[in-house]
Amino acid sequence: MKTRNIQGIVLLLGLLLLLFATVSTVTAANTIYVNNATGNDDNDGLTPATAKATIQNGTNTVDDGGTVFVADGTYPEHIIIDKNVNLIGQSQTGTIIDGTNNGRPLTIQWGTTVNLNKLTIQNGRATGNIGGGVYNQGNLNMTQCTVSGNTANRGGGIYNRGNLNMTQCTVSGNTAIYDGGGIYNTGKLNMSQCTVSGNTAAATGAGVFDSGTSTMYQCTISENSGVSQGAGVYINIYSMPSMYQCTFSRNTAVNEGGGVYNYYAKPSMYQCTFNGNTAVNDGGGVYNYYGTLIIDTSTFISNNAGANGGAIFNHHGTSIINQSPFLSNTASSGGAIYNFYVTFTANFCRISGNTASSGSGNAVYANDGTNNLEKNWWGLNQPTFSVLLYGVSDPTVWLYMTIDAAPNPINNGATSLVTVSFNNFFDGTTVTPFNPAVGHIPDLTPVRFQTDKGSIGSKIIDKTTLNGVATATLTADETAGVAKVNGTTDSQTVSKDVTINPKSSLYLTVTPSKTNPVAGEVVTYTLKVGNNGPDAAENVVMTYTLPDGMEFAGASDDIGNQWTYDRDTRTLTWNLRTVPVGDPTLILNLRFLRAGDFLINPQLSTTTYDPTLNEETQSLSMDVQAAPLVVQAGSSVRSKTVGMQSTGISPVGVILAIFMVLGGLISAHKKI
Repeated sequence: MKTRNIQGIVLLLGLLLLLFATVSTVTAANTIYVNNATGNDDNDGLTPATAKATIQNGTNTVDDGGTVFVADGTYPEHIIIDKNVNLIGQSQTGTIIDGTNNGRPLTIQWGTTVNLNKLTIQNGRATGNIGGGVYNQGNLNMTQCTVSGNTANRGGGIYNRGNLNMTQCTVSGNTAIYDGGGIYNTGKLNMSQCTVSGNTAAATGAGVFDSGTSTMYQCTISENSGVSQGAGVYINIYSMPSMYQCTFSRNTAVNEGGGVYNYYAKPSMYQCTFNGNTAVNDGGGVYNYYGTLIIDTSTFISNNAGANGGAIFNHHGTSIINQSPFLSNTASSGGAIYNFYVTFTANFCRISGNTASSGSGNAVYANDGTNNLEKNWWGLNQPTFSVLLYGVSDPTVWLYMTIDAAPNPINNGATSLVTVSFNNFFDGTTVTPFNPAVGHIPDLTPVRFQTDKGSIGSKIIDKTTLNGVATATLTADETAGVAKVNGTTDSQTVSKDVTINPKSSLYLTVTPSKTNPVAGEVVTYTLKVGNNGPDAAENVVMTYTLPDGMEFAGASDDIGNQWTYDRDTRTLTWNLRTVPVGDPTLILNLRFLRAGDFLINPQLSTTTYDPTLNEETQSLSMDVQAAPLVVQAGSSVRSKTVGMQSTGISPVGVILAIFMVLGGLISAHKKI
């Protein structure tokens, strides 16, 4: 019986040990380390010191939902991931999965969620004709990854059938024999701050071929080439991609759509830039074929088509464009836009400097269809529509550029706000202002301000519009006169004269020859009237009315004795006339007739604007003392004290008289 109990206990302990070992193993397998330089696939991979050698072994070993950390190095592998896993490289440029040009580096199976971070996937060649670098059927999130130098029939870099989210990734130098040199998407694609560049394809979509649902945010699609159509992005039928703040630059298509080719789809482009894209035939920037093209606040500049539509070629379908600049685009016909049987609307756009080498529609060429070209800026207040448009009626109203300054006039040293506004409709006769809430010229439209007097930061300053308006501040910091202020945008210059009134800044100093005079003295006062400018003060007059107890004792000045003194009003007037920057001097002599407090406070007047007049006019308070009594040598002074010897009565008689009075008083007292 005891033996059986012991055996049971041993069996139970063994099961518990096995359970703990299993739990420990499961917990530890949530994280696996891989290092092809120091690792071995026979290791457990639980620590960097016991790392695996291959990524495939690491992903096979790690638990579902676990994380595999991969050290820098080149891993020549063809990895298949069939579980949820986080695959994190040490660095984007240093952790490399290399397909060695004989297979696909990475395959993501259905139903999995895989997060890739800081990896480079390169030199893949698809054996199944799709997805040279990556083939995704699951949910793949890529952050700071690079996919480069891969090849496939379709999707040279990436072929996506599942959900693919890419953030800060680079897809470059990949090749598709047919479509989608960089990325081929039939699933759901979200890209943020990614770069797709230098990819090639023979048919369509050298950068991206989109036949699913996609969103691109702040992505750069550049220098993709070799395709027949859509060098940057090819948008396939029924797709509805959204592109926000993306840049399409220097992409080249052999036939149509250097930047984008839209085929029966409905893309929306917001705040995007198309710059320097080329199509050998039509649509240097965008080719729209039977699709619905929506473009808002996007810029088309220096795109080129060998045939038609330097920026955009619309072939049937619908095209709606709002507040977008079209600048310096070129083609044989339709320098900016070529419309072929399309319903077309472009409002509040800036269309300037485009060229059609054939002379047919420097801005827009229309071959039938419906064309609404109202309320645009054409680079001039009085555009020549016969040169700009071909096959389309002239617009009835367009945007008109004005300039104003307020306040005007201004005093020298002050400022005036100069405003250039495009918020005006013009029908060739009447200028009508409008509220920019209904629309306005594209924001950031450049305006160059220039002045020949004063400054606006300097003589020239470049500003941009916001809500149809650009402003600059004119500072009157030179001489008075008329400042001609110009505003220039494209080929139009508008001008405004701002009158600058002269301004002076007079001051007056008073310096006495003596600060403690006494009554009867003459004190000489030196009065200096100065001008700190910036302009001469005109018709300057200084006046001073002498108070009682003070006497005018003469004056002189250094400008030809332009002073007068009126004895009746006791007023000194000094006519300085024009006071340039400097300080004329008046010498004034005043006699104080009595003691007391006196104020020397002359006042200035001028017909020139002087905002601080008499604020810098010095005044003096004088405390005049009484003159002391002076005794001259050899003279006598009669005292008011009377000497007794000079009364004519002898001292003895005086004494006897006193005794007699006293004796009489005593006798009278006794009788009483």
